[in-house]
Amino acid sequence: MAVAESTPLDHSTPASPPPLLPPTHTISLLSRIVIAAAVLSAECLAISWLSHYHWPAFHTPITSLIVLASALFFFGRSQLQAAHLQDAPLNPRFALLHAFALALIAAENFGFTHFAPSHIKTAYSPQILWAASILLLVFSLTATLFPLRRLLAALRINSWFFAALLTLGTMSVRTLSQRLWSTPNLHFGLMLQQATFTGVKQLLGLFYNNIVSFPEHSVIGTVRFKVLIADSCSGIEGLALMLIFTLCWLIVTRHELRLKRALLLVPIALCISWLLNIVRIATLIAIGDAGHPAMALKGFHSEAGWVFFNAIALAFLLAAEHLSWLRRDPLHRNPPNAPASAALYDRNLAAPYLLPFLAVLATSLLTHAFSSGFEALYPLRFVVALLALWWYRADYRRLHLQSQWHFGWLGPLAGAAVFALWIALAHLSNSSAAPSTLAAHLAQLPTWQRVSWITLRAASAVLTVPIVEELAFRGYIARRVQSSNIDSIPFAHLSVLAILVSSVAFGALHGRLWIAGILSGIVFALVAKFRNRLGEAVAAHATANLLIVLWVLTRSDYSLW
Repeated sequence: MAVAESTPLDHSTPASPPPLLPPTHTISLLSRIVIAAAVLSAECLAISWLSHYHWPAFHTPITSLIVLASALFFFGRSQLQAAHLQDAPLNPRFALLHAFALALIAAENFGFTHFAPSHIKTAYSPQILWAASILLLVFSLTATLFPLRRLLAALRINSWFFAALLTLGTMSVRTLSQRLWSTPNLHFGLMLQQATFTGVKQLLGLFYNNIVSFPEHSVIGTVRFKVLIADSCSGIEGLALMLIFTLCWLIVTRHELRLKRALLLVPIALCISWLLNIVRIATLIAIGDAGHPAMALKGFHSEAGWVFFNAIALAFLLAAEHLSWLRRDPLHRNPPNAPASAALYDRNLAAPYLLPFLAVLATSLLTHAFSSGFEALYPLRFVVALLALWWYRADYRRLHLQSQWHFGWLGPLAGAAVFALWIALAHLSNSSAAPSTLAAHLAQLPTWQRVSWITLRAASAVLTVPIVEELAFRGYIARRVQSSNIDSIPFAHLSVLAILVSSVAFGALHGRLWIAGILSGIVFALVAKFRNRLGEAVAAHATANLLIVLWVLTRSDYSLW
């Protein structure tokens, strides 16, 4: 049988010529961020000028946009570029929605500023309309420039992007909830305030017989100590923060959870948040009645809320992560060709670097909560740090085998330079700082307590603080900026961005001396980079803190503590 001879394919035939110009809708990621920031800033300035509206009304969206833009560019850029954002056209429907939100805000602000009577300006409905318009303005502009599906896809695989978006949401919702809560005649707010008052009264009734309460003025307490349960103390801030936190987490992890079941965690978290707020107020009254009114008002009042919020958030995450009733098949979290231990290793990789620092940070919330201007329980931080470091001693032994704890002359020399820098900047900032009361508090203690407190405070500064903070900021954060597998990044390969990000985060912990903190963080990172080992940065940090301790004790200059 004859076989027809096949004609070979002509691979030399050219395909259709590519377009001479790129598509008209191609806009780079950086350009989209710049456009979003410029457009929203110009709109807020125009509305503020047109209606003579108070500027802080637009502070939240602009601040939030700056935070999100920074996170998009620095931390989520690779994932967002992989999502081909530059090839996505602008969405005209959301652009029209943005124009509508802008017109609504302009009309509302102008009308209520110039024509509405005073009782209408403070009514509940206009405030709700204002809040919804602000959120719609930011959302519609974001959706116009960034396709929502591609953003969500990038969000699921980038923890930095998720953290930034969560920060944006909590900042916005917290500010809006506080503004709405201060609106007169807010019936739901009054109901929650009264419910909180009743709950505190019932809880106190279990332990006290001499309860004093004035429901018409929302004043409750004992004969020795009474508090006013203002509208802002009814738990609205905690409810708003918890709501945005839980919803954002469920949105991001919706493919890993049985969502209908996981949604039950939201009302449970909200109820626990409100109940713990009642416990907080009752405990505050108990502390004041026990003869510690300063501790109740200065320490516990401001810190206990954050302690409870973090505890509930942690419990929520643990439940969502470990309750099999809420989760789908966990095998989908690993790539098909990944080893069985890969997910466990990735999940615990940060623990020896971050958990000692987080344990000390959590302890500081508790020690501040039970202080009255003087943190008498500060030595507890030293004990917790030692326990955390001992818990991960096997991981640190591995670093020792890699010569990561070694150091030479460069570390102590850099530490001496940081000390000189710190003293100089502290001297410059002392003119605007409140005088330190630490010396007066220490003088009131018995000799053995004063000596013990100073000894443990100095030991913490020289021994545990340098190790804990360098593990977190240089060991983890600086390298995490460059890769999720931090052990694959030698300290010698730290980038400029990694050094800056970790140093800014480090400086943010140091209050009025934040500039000194940032510069010190840069020095510590450069020392680790130059010697390619973490121990050099630890030695520099310990030397600087040792010299500061000697300065404080020899000159009685407790402002540095």
